[in-house]
Amino acid sequence: MPFVWLAFFTSLAYLGLLFLIAHYADRRARQGRSIGANPYVSSLSLAVYCTSWTFYGSVGRVATDGIGFLPIYLGPTLLFLVAPFLLRKILKIAEAQHTTSIADFISSRYGKSQRLAGLVTVVAVIGIMPYIALQLKAISTSFDILGSYPVISTYLPHTTSVLNDKAFYVTILLALFTILFATRRLDASEHHEGLMVAIAFESLVKLFAFIAVGVFVTYFMFDGFESIYDRVAADAELALLISGQALFDNGSWTFLMILAALAIFCLPRQFQVTVVENTDRSHLDKAMWLFPLYLLVINFFVLPIAIAGLVTFPLGAVNPDTFVLALPMSAQQPALTLLVYIGGLSAASGMVIVAAVALSTMICNDLIVPLLIRLGLFHFGREASDTATGMLKALRRISILGVLFLAYSYFKIIGDSYALVTIGLVSFAAAAQFAPLIIGGVFWKGATLAGALAGLTSGFLVWGYTLVLPSFAQSGWLPLSIVEQGPFGFTLLKPQALFGVSWDNPLIHSLFWSAFFNIGCYLMVSLFTRHSLIERTQARAFVDVFSAKSDYVTRPWEGQISIADLQRTVERFVDRDRVVRLFGRYRDGGVPGYSPGMDAPADLLTQVEKLLSGVVGSASARVLINTSLRRTNINLDSVLDIIDEASSAVEGSREVLKSVIENVDQGISMFDQETNLVAWNRRFVEIYGIPEQMLRSGVTLGDICGYNIDQGEYGVVEDREAFIRQYIKDTFRPQRVVFEKVRPNKTVLELCRIHLAAGGVVTTYTDITQRKQAELELTRLRNLLGNIIDSMPSALIGIDVAGCITHWNREAERMSGIKAAAAIGEPLSRLIPRFPDVLQKVERAIGELSPTQETNLRWEDAKGEVHYMDVTIYPLLAESVEGAVIRLDDVTETVRMEEMMVQSEKMLSVGGLAAGMAHEINNPLAGIVQSVQVMNTRLGPDMAKNRQVAEACGTSIEAIDDYMEQRGISPLLEMISESGKRAAKIVSSMLSFSRKSDLKFELRDLRLLLDETVEIASNDYNLDKHYDFRKIAIVREYAEELPDAWCEGGQIQQVLLNLLKNGAQAMFEAASSAVQTGRNDRFILRVYRDRQWVCVEIEDNGPGMSAAVRRRIFEPFFTTKEVGSGTGLGLSVSYFIITQNHRGSIEVKPVREGGSCFVIHLPIDPPERV
Repeated sequence: MPFVWLAFFTSLAYLGLLFLIAHYADRRARQGRSIGANPYVSSLSLAVYCTSWTFYGSVGRVATDGIGFLPIYLGPTLLFLVAPFLLRKILKIAEAQHTTSIADFISSRYGKSQRLAGLVTVVAVIGIMPYIALQLKAISTSFDILGSYPVISTYLPHTTSVLNDKAFYVTILLALFTILFATRRLDASEHHEGLMVAIAFESLVKLFAFIAVGVFVTYFMFDGFESIYDRVAADAELALLISGQALFDNGSWTFLMILAALAIFCLPRQFQVTVVENTDRSHLDKAMWLFPLYLLVINFFVLPIAIAGLVTFPLGAVNPDTFVLALPMSAQQPALTLLVYIGGLSAASGMVIVAAVALSTMICNDLIVPLLIRLGLFHFGREASDTATGMLKALRRISILGVLFLAYSYFKIIGDSYALVTIGLVSFAAAAQFAPLIIGGVFWKGATLAGALAGLTSGFLVWGYTLVLPSFAQSGWLPLSIVEQGPFGFTLLKPQALFGVSWDNPLIHSLFWSAFFNIGCYLMVSLFTRHSLIERTQARAFVDVFSAKSDYVTRPWEGQISIADLQRTVERFVDRDRVVRLFGRYRDGGVPGYSPGMDAPADLLTQVEKLLSGVVGSASARVLINTSLRRTNINLDSVLDIIDEASSAVEGSREVLKSVIENVDQGISMFDQETNLVAWNRRFVEIYGIPEQMLRSGVTLGDICGYNIDQGEYGVVEDREAFIRQYIKDTFRPQRVVFEKVRPNKTVLELCRIHLAAGGVVTTYTDITQRKQAELELTRLRNLLGNIIDSMPSALIGIDVAGCITHWNREAERMSGIKAAAAIGEPLSRLIPRFPDVLQKVERAIGELSPTQETNLRWEDAKGEVHYMDVTIYPLLAESVEGAVIRLDDVTETVRMEEMMVQSEKMLSVGGLAAGMAHEINNPLAGIVQSVQVMNTRLGPDMAKNRQVAEACGTSIEAIDDYMEQRGISPLLEMISESGKRAAKIVSSMLSFSRKSDLKFELRDLRLLLDETVEIASNDYNLDKHYDFRKIAIVREYAEELPDAWCEGGQIQQVLLNLLKNGAQAMFEAASSAVQTGRNDRFILRVYRDRQWVCVEIEDNGPGMSAAVRRRIFEPFFTTKEVGSGTGLGLSVSYFIITQNHRGSIEVKPVREGGSCFVIHLPIDPPERV
């Protein structure tokens, strides 16, 4: 089979596949399982922007302008990324207005003008024809190239016969496809989901095809990007071309980027897929990044393909627009060649189909239907209009055929004069004429219908004169002298050098002058013409679409029609099911006195108008309804009488209201929805000091704001215009707003803004300076009183007569652990359940109106710690009893200190007694030791007197000595002597430790002090508990060379003794509380030097301490012993002695094997101050 026939049948199969996809999507939509109403289909359908211009023409543009193709894609990318707010607003307006096309959108903004809708349609049809012709040219050219496969023909025969022209049959196929899926339903505002799914599929196909050829060219025909760009670097002329420097030099880059951005919402087909076919405005969020990403990916290989074509084919041998198809053909790749052809067919056919749908809707609704209505051939209320539905479908189908065959005619006549890209840019420039009307219409209320007509007409004429007319001249249809010399030789009117101004690029020249005339006429005529009522209401509906009340508003209807007649006539144009649903909803909406024979109210007529707008457009819908309404026959005199009577009543009410407003103490101002000042009172003028000459008709909120800025009312304002815009925006927010404002003169105003249903704003201004000063003073006093109460060391609790808490200060929070927010309002009995007698005393104090006090109440906190409280209750008296204040003082430390003082006195007495007893014991001990020494002396053989006495007694001293040895008397005497000396030493140490003396700091050997303290501690035992210090092993690890420490020996012994006794008791308690075999209690005593310190470590192998206990071990009154077994002051006193008296340090650390280790650091050198 010849390759060209394979391409032909593949084309038919592909179009058939598109038909099946669209049919399946439509069927799913009818079943309520839509696959088209999702953001990905919506985003991919936007890619109809990438036509054969992108697929073929971008590569061709690189061959002439280098990177000049990029602005066409950077413009839409920047619009979606930087200015999505414009598209959001257009989508919102189109949804509210039931828009069916770009002509319908523009005409709705400017009073639903049929003239403007018709003009927009004419401009669109004439302007877009070249673009549709471009697609037909691309399909025809690519098909002709495939006809000579595998030879790349440089000459393509120009077919003059229509029947032999392949583009003619392609046009017929595309027309049939469009008719099948675009005219089955009349309501153009309903979404063609099947068509959009097919377009999204085509977008994927052309993307895949272009990436495939790009990968093949880059990595198979060449060795990657580096290889291709090496060719550019080696050719200076090619490098200059690719750089696109000329575009930057003449400003084309910026113009093209702006033009492409405008095309996104000005091209009829882009408006169709972006706005009309949008099923959910939230889909724009996905399209904001997905559509720019699509543009990036499809253009990724444009430069490599173009460079490959330029270096592969001799200059002029192959049209650069066909490089995408010619390169795989030159490499003998039939499959890839066919895929590229299908990709190009997708790019062209998608654009043709969508453009045909959009243009046919505009032609039918805005040209043919208005003409038929004017000629009386199309009437809303006639019985003969029963065939209106069929007629409208036929008209739309004829319009599609007309659009496509008109484009085919343009292709046959002009198509060979321009490259693909050039044809596309001509259409872009035509569509850009809609931009001032759209942008100005959605943001500027002052734009008028006359201004829109003047601007669009002038811009379109300039476009045709500067772009289209030269194309006809270059095709031979007009004399070329018109372009070269101007009409009639008038050079200032040369189409491509208008008024003597010329650009290197004719497109930029046309853009400049068409925009100049379009925008200029639009602004000037709008400024000097007035709105009609419907123009004004539509302007508000468009500009204020995001305000709270942006309903579908229009001018009053010009007569009446019964509801039944209205329903019957609407059914002739719209599907019966939709009409029945609309009138059923209205009937069930609770309309009072509803009956089918009653006249249709204005809101129902408005809903019907919206329904008809989807069939015949907004402008024609209104005309159709008005033609069916009965006109009322009330005479003019009656109307005037009614108006006069109503005016008198309104005038009387106005005078009363004005008198009231003028005499209130608040300032009042009222601005209408156009920001004009329409009402104010005397107090408003006084507050702001506004001059009388400003208070005139027409002064706006912006003028008042500007005056206040000049007076310094808002401080320093950097951007005056931006501040005024924001101020107006804040003022007209739809919700009620109340706020305070501090003026430069320190007065305080309270402003209350109320949004009116009609769109205006009423603001009241109240001077609250004195009230704010009183509030500030009251707040200051309240804070001062609160700070005083919170700073008190006592817990203060306020209660009311019901016993509920009204105040709970910071000390109460600390003592109870309950925050004030949780305590206030709770019953006192719930928070202090441990003091039932206190609650009784509170009742007694309130009843007797006298303070009550209770001291040393014992209670335990949540941790089980014992506390003592003094409680004082003061009744609160005003005109009557209002409650009481309870003061709680934590006297725990005071009580414990008193107990400690009693214990200290007792211990002092015991110490004195012990010292006296030790002194008395010392005397007999001295006698014992001395007597033993005398006995040893008198029994010794060395004294002659001893021998004499022994011999006198009949024995010898040797016999006596032998007897004593035999009987062991000598060791006993030695034991008596040693025991006596030891007892004397113990008594001496106790006397030394207990002796009260002045502090005496000196250099002492800590090893000796520690040994003496161990000696004292060794006498610590308890027979009842079988506790004996002497059973504890003492391990000494003393440094041999150790300097003396500067200390007071008695205090250090006190510290060491306390540590030894605590450790010994801890080890004993651990041994007695658990059965442990082989346990040997021991102390390890270490004395060593650490830099300028002498360190003492006392380590035991007892139970040790937890981290929580170690953190609190030196706190006063903290003890881990049972109640009554300790005061908790021993270690705190030791800490004070070491840190304060000796400027040293003491700490406790855990021992890995269990137990605790106390470390004491004492200075070697005397501190500066002790």
